[in-house]
Amino acid sequence: MTYAITSKSETDACCEAISEVFLHGKRVKRSLEISPLVIFIPYSSESFTYFSERRYEYGELLGIRGIKAIERTARVYTSEKDRVSKPSYRSRLENFPDTTSRPVPLNAINQIEKLISEVSAFPRASTHVFTFFRPSDLYNKRWPGYVPCPTSGDFKYRDGKLSLNVMFRSCDILNFLYNDIYYLRQIQFSVLNKAKEVDGSKLPPTTQPGQLNLFLSRAFIQTWEIAPIQNLVEVIDNTKQFLAR
Repeated sequence: MTYAITSKSETDACCEAISEVFLHGKRVKRSLEISPLVIFIPYSSESFTYFSERRYEYGELLGIRGIKAIERTARVYTSEKDRVSKPSYRSRLENFPDTTSRPVPLNAINQIEKLISEVSAFPRASTHVFTFFRPSDLYNKRWPGYVPCPTSGDFKYRDGKLSLNVMFRSCDILNFLYNDIYYLRQIQFSVLNKAKEVDGSKLPPTTQPGQLNLFLSRAFIQTWEIAPIQNLVEVIDNTKQFLAR
């Protein structure tokens, strides 16, 4: 069964995703999970600003796990340094360890730079693709969480908007979805704005951010104790009340 959410905003997407997993999730070991979950998130400047301003407050609501989630997502999306626990997503996007033979030989690929160039030159192309995942991750992992949760994505320019579509192998809805949405929007804004600034860009200057569409192959909530709140139901209720404000 496929679960789908057509949300009203980033905040609404988080609230609806938590509800969907909590209401329909099946217990698998120490988690409630559904598979797959597709989330469609429209963009508005006002809604995203509201969402961004409450990110730390949301983390504090979840206690130590929420604060650590903010720190961990900041590290993987903004730091260039890989760790044993998780590779740097930023490094994967800006310094991907792969080779090219044309037009010039490369031993590391800046996917963001290439995306900006391609989006500006060929806005309507269907090849604006990027990846966080490397096949070698399956060999290098010391624990399952090492493999990037967002695995790949692409940009689509249609109807005057540049949308971003991202595939996740797995997503901790309660602790990480909020932060993943925040940083993926930053990537979307960066590619859009820089593509419009390229000399001779064919991307119309009026282009706006479009939808952020997430395909979560597995969406889950961990059922073990979340300090300082002892009861998972209470955590869910408090979180939904916060997001609904």
